[in-house]
Amino acid sequence: MSSMEDLAGNEGEVREHGLELDLGYSFLESLKGGQVVVEMFELLPDVYFWVKNRGGEFEYGSSPFLKRYGVRGNEELEGMRDFEIYPPAIASRSEMDDEEVMRSGRVLKDKPELVPNTEGGVEWRMVSRIPLFDKGNEIVGTAGISRLIGISESMPGASNQRKVFAIVGHIYKHLERDVTVVELARYADISVSTLERLFKTHVQMTPKKFIVHAKMSVVSEHLLKGDVSIKEIGELVGYDDHANFTRAFRKLMGESPSRYRKKYRRVVN
Repeated sequence: MSSMEDLAGNEGEVREHGLELDLGYSFLESLKGGQVVVEMFELLPDVYFWVKNRGGEFEYGSSPFLKRYGVRGNEELEGMRDFEIYPPAIASRSEMDDEEVMRSGRVLKDKPELVPNTEGGVEWRMVSRIPLFDKGNEIVGTAGISRLIGISESMPGASNQRKVFAIVGHIYKHLERDVTVVELARYADISVSTLERLFKTHVQMTPKKFIVHAKMSVVSEHLLKGDVSIKEIGELVGYDDHANFTRAFRKLMGESPSRYRKKYRRVVN
C-alpha cells in the first residue's frame, strides 16, 4: 500500500490476514499520503515502530512496541509520552531527537541508541526518525523505527562500518577491564585519530564515551537479574571504586543503580 488512505480503506482486508490494528485514524488520516505503511511493521517482531504528534504524544505503536512496554493497545498508548515509557535519560534523548527532526524537517537515520529491552535492561539499537507532514505540507509529528544491533555481527554496508562493529564486539568481550583507546586502535590496525573519526561518523560519540555506554548497558541487565550486589556488578565491568561506578551510572541513566533496580525490577517481575 502506498498511503494511509489505502490502509484505512483496507482495514477489513488487513484483519483477514490476522493483523488486528488499533489505529488512531484521526491523526494518521490527516497525514500527507505515502509517508508510513503501518501494517508492514506488524510483521517484524524485532523492529519497533511508533508515531507521535507534534506535542510528543504517541499516536500509534506497532504490536512488538506495545508488547515490549506492556501497553494493552493503541487506545491506551495514545497520549502517553516518552517519560511514561523510558528511563529518564533515554526519554530525554528521545524527545530531543524528535524536536530536532521537526525543527530541521530532515530524517535522522541509523542513530545508535541504548533503549530498554525485553528483560527490562537496555540494548543497542539503530533508531531512525522522520518528520511527518500533513496534507498542507506542515510538520505535524514524527515517526520512528528501532532495530536491534548485534554486537559481534558484521553489519552490511561500508567496510568502515563493519570495522566499527568489530571494534564494538571487542569492547563487549573485555568489559571487565579498562579498555583504552590506544588498545582499540591497535586492535583495528588504525591510528587513534582514525578511530576517533570512525566513531564520530558511525556511532556519534567518542570511543571512550562508547565504552562507558557499553558497560552500563550490561550493568542495567545485571541489576534486574539475580541478587548480585551493586558493588559486585560494578566490579564485573571494571569499576573497583563503588563511588565512581555509581557516579558513571547516574550520569548516563539519570538515576542511581539502586533506584534503577528498585524501579524497573518491579516492572520486569
